[in-house]
Amino acid sequence: NYPFWQHNSSRITKIGTAGGWVKASSGYSFKNTQNKIKIILDNIKGNREVDEGLFERKYQFYDAVFLNVLYYENEYGPQLFEDFYKRNTAEVAFQFLDEQSTISQDLRIIWSLRSFKFVKAFFRCLFSR
Repeated sequence: NYPFWQHNSSRITKIGTAGGWVKASSGYSFKNTQNKIKIILDNIKGNREVDEGLFERKYQFYDAVFLNVLYYENEYGPQLFEDFYKRNTAEVAFQFLDEQSTISQDLRIIWSLRSFKFVKAFFRCLFSR
């Protein structure tokens, strides 16, 4: 959950793991890398800051909550991942992991995990910012 992108400069934009492109909560990165490269190329073509729009705050917050659950209740991890994949369609799961989900898909995923652990983690993350 470290903010790797803070080490970018106007001349250097780190990519991949060094740029924080790997989802902290799941380790997922393949499609995210493809999407972020497209954003970078569009930014260069549009004469914008190279790293503009690479990260959405909602997904950073989701990762922080997920990691908070794993930090405080790590033994819940295997069940958490099983519930995520078992209770959601592959399409919705991958749109979420690809950071291209809609708010209704986000809510469906959140509801599918049905755990008070997330409520506690949500408030810990909300008030630790």
